[in-house]
Amino acid sequence: MERLRYLEIILYFSGNIILILLGILLLYIINLTVGEGLIASGLVGIIMFWTINLQSRRTEKEKEILKKVKKFGIRDILSRRLTKAEADEIFPKRAKKKWDVLGLSLKSFYTDVKDGILQDAIKRVKLRVLVIHPESLLCEMSDKHPLRLPGTTKNEIKQITKFILNLKDPNAQIRWYKCAPTTSLEIIDDEELVAGPYLEGIEHRNTYSIRLREGLLFDLYITHFNKIWNDPELSCEPDINVLNENE
Repeated sequence: MERLRYLEIILYFSGNIILILLGILLLYIINLTVGEGLIASGLVGIIMFWTINLQSRRTEKEKEILKKVKKFGIRDILSRRLTKAEADEIFPKRAKKKWDVLGLSLKSFYTDVKDGILQDAIKRVKLRVLVIHPESLLCEMSDKHPLRLPGTTKNEIKQITKFILNLKDPNAQIRWYKCAPTTSLEIIDDEELVAGPYLEGIEHRNTYSIRLREGLLFDLYITHFNKIWNDPELSCEPDINVLNENE
């Protein structure tokens, strides 16, 4: 098959070179117009071959890249976090059974859902929320940003914790995790998720986000969330004494 392919290429080039040579011959000996036409035809044939050949090679490379992307479950990569409208369209509206959320303090999440969106969602789905333990040293590190006051992160965590506990709905659960956060996660029905990394020196809302469905990377993130949620050494139920201190 490969030898036949090479033979076709040789014959194709030979034919076009013969056209060019014949055109040159006619150009100088017999007929100017006919000679120019043959030369042009031969050159166009060669150019078309290289164009098609390069396009074919690029297409094959793109197919290989797309195959790898699909293997990892990547559906989209954004140079920013999701807007509220985008998040609302993906998560509360499309979730049928489960809605899992993991983040540092989830301030933006709380702001987005506190006015009824979450209350409506838990009528049909089970919500699991993971935020960092408010007594973690990482809360103090998060507050070192010039625009944040000491205790800000801790208060944000307590705010969303109280909000969910006050719903008094078994479909809405929250735990405090004790490990270092590497990424935020929102997952629906173990079918689709959005992940966004925590990067030192960059506001979380200014980092990129990845949308995933069914793939290697998707499965790793699902395992990551469930491991933290189920392991008592990695997360715990909210401590009421910590929650109510300074009140």
